[in-house]
Amino acid sequence: MLACGRFLFAAGFDEIIRIYDIKLKREAYIFFNIFYSIRGQLENHDSSINSLKSFENYLFSGGEDGKINIWKMKDWNLLHSLDTQICLKDLAIHNSGKIMVVCGK
Repeated sequence: MLACGRFLFAAGFDEIIRIYDIKLKREAYIFFNIFYSIRGQLENHDSSINSLKSFENYLFSGGEDGKINIWKMKDWNLLHSLDTQICLKDLAIHNSGKIMVVCGK
């Protein structure tokens, strides 16, 4: 779990990152336009998600599938997906945003 601003992010064994709006006390919705929105879920992992971190306006997710996904929090688009080819247990981002450390097995 990760709290960042008005959002709470929860992830785990189901390969989905769920987004909750703390201010409204309900699951967030992602609005694409005035006619189309979906429940606040981000999907791009093939296994359990073990780590969620944020830096500025970006959300980083790391999982046992070895992927590190970088999401833009403004519109929830997936910017990059990095394949580490290791079972990822945790990740950390330096305060400068220039260094990311990954640990796995």
